[in-house]
Amino acid sequence: MSSPLLQPGLHQVQVNGITLSYEVKGQGPLLVWHPGGPGMKIQGYPGYEVMSEAFTVVYLDPRGVGNSSHLVETPNVIVKNVLDLEIPGSEAYALERYSDDLAALQKLWEVDKINLAGHSHGGFVVLDYATRYPDNVANLVVVGSAGAMHIDDPRYEQRRQPKMETEAYKRYLALFEEEERAGFSPLDWYKYGLLVQLTIDVHDFDKHEARLLDGIMPLGEEGLSFVPAYHFEKHDIHRYDMRPRYADIKARVLFIQGRQETLFFPEDIEEAVEKIADAQVTWVDQCAHMPMTEQPEALMQALTSFLK
Repeated sequence: MSSPLLQPGLHQVQVNGITLSYEVKGQGPLLVWHPGGPGMKIQGYPGYEVMSEAFTVVYLDPRGVGNSSHLVETPNVIVKNVLDLEIPGSEAYALERYSDDLAALQKLWEVDKINLAGHSHGGFVVLDYATRYPDNVANLVVVGSAGAMHIDDPRYEQRRQPKMETEAYKRYLALFEEEERAGFSPLDWYKYGLLVQLTIDVHDFDKHEARLLDGIMPLGEEGLSFVPAYHFEKHDIHRYDMRPRYADIKARVLFIQGRQETLFFPEDIEEAVEKIADAQVTWVDQCAHMPMTEQPEALMQALTSFLK
């Protein structure tokens, strides 16, 4: 990579009045990776390193995460429902701000077009970026994500119900409820809620449980940042819808989606492939929301085939 800011190693830069931190790792075509959460450091996702086996990957700490600027102070409170809190300034973590940071980074790197990938909430960000900065992206990879969420659709809970009958779900729900009765710190709300969610989001949770715990439980507020997650759950989750903007995307697009995904409907992916000018999907078997953890070989095969 010509820019010293894209050489392997840890980097911190100033853009949009804040500090952004990222690690460049691996060799091969440049791939900028935006993690999900929001508010979760990439190191919390077991298997994340697999991409750097074939690509020069920029593993970004988005605003509010890791060594990037934390823009809103986390309330020092113990509450039973953190979503009852009112946190002034949390709009600093609105979806569009993440896209603006990517644009500023790309300008700093002096790269005309990038290969850009995002997982989960990161998928929302990269789709937003590809619609608002369409000339900046050569190839777009959306992993375990889609153009819309339907949490108020009855089918959403119906799809999740079988996983809610598992012993793993009941075990982690009991831990969550125990913490809830005592009152949550913001970090524990995120951590224990995430573990409950993962029992649903990971197809074979028992197989990957130890790796997930090893990745998530050591994370403190720096690696599992509360306010970005709070803002998304309280505000952005209800307004996120990229579908009217699909026609604005100029990049080639690949969706990598687990067949057992419970957060998004298959028809959401099919609609995106139909309406985006140059889009395709790779369906991954025995996989739900986290292909990098559940099926890393299939993920890499899809990436290398698409970005060759």
